[in-house]
Amino acid sequence: MRHVAEYVLAFALDQQLKPDCFYGVPEGATKLGLFVQDRWANDYLIKEKLDRDQLPMGRGKSKEHGDPKDRYFLGTPRGDVVMVEDVTTTGDSLLTEIQKVRSADANVVVAIGLTNRMERRDDGKSVVEALQAEGVPYFFMSSALELLPRVYQRSPPSDRVAREVEKEFGQYGLEKLALVKAA
Repeated sequence: MRHVAEYVLAFALDQQLKPDCFYGVPEGATKLGLFVQDRWANDYLIKEKLDRDQLPMGRGKSKEHGDPKDRYFLGTPRGDVVMVEDVTTTGDSLLTEIQKVRSADANVVVAIGLTNRMERRDDGKSVVEALQAEGVPYFFMSSALELLPRVYQRSPPSDRVAREVEKEFGQYGLEKLALVKAA
C-alpha cells in the first residue's frame, strides 16, 4: 500500500496538485486515501491552516444518529480535496462521494483513479465527461485499454475468453479493444 501511495503522490505532484487533503472513496480506496494523506501531511503539506494529523475517512454506510457532521465520515475532509479511487467503471460511487464531501463544505479540486475501465455509462457519458459535468477534473493513472492488451500478451487466455472481452468492450467500451489477431 505504501508503494501505491507513493505512485499516487508522484502522479499528483506531476499534475502540480497542492491540496489540503487526499480522500479515498469508500470502500475500495479508503486505506489508500489514508496512506496518501498521511504521507502528504508529513512530507509535503505546506499550508498550515489545517491540522496535519487530519486523516479523513468515509463511512461505507451513513450513520443515522449523533452529530450530522459525522454522518458520512470518520474524520471529515476539509479544504481543497483530491479524491482517490481505485477503479472507475461508471464513476457513480465517486460522484456520490464527491457530493458527500461537498456537503461537508470541502472543495473537491480533482479526482484521481488508479484504473479507468474506459466504459460508457448508461447515460452515454464517460467517467471523464460525468465528472466534468460536476466541475471535477478526472485523471487516471492507467486504463483497461492499455492494461488488458499487456496482460493478454503475457498470459493469454483462450481465444473464446479474449473474444468475450472484446465483445463486452464493443458494447460498453469507449473504444474498440482488439486482443485476438484476425486470422
